[in-house]
Amino acid sequence: MRAIRVDFEYLEQSLVIEVSGKRGHSSDRDRGKDYQRRNELVRRGKTVIEFTTAHVLGDPDYVVATIRDHLPAAAFPRISR
Repeated sequence: MRAIRVDFEYLEQSLVIEVSGKRGHSSDRDRGKDYQRRNELVRRGKTVIEFTTAHVLGDPDYVVATIRDHLPAAAFPRISR
């Protein structure tokens, strides 16, 4: 079984979080590799959620809410502002 590098992973929840920007993800070949990697992660029982750099920088509330929806409350405590 080959190793797959991911951006973020919650091991106990089998959750992988990927952030894709234009660099390294813009050509058909790059996207094809991304799809194969994602499919392999799913085959291994992982849930994969993906964001763009624009999501992370422009709509962090969406990113946090989406991740929180996939995790039990204990794994992602709320932070008071």
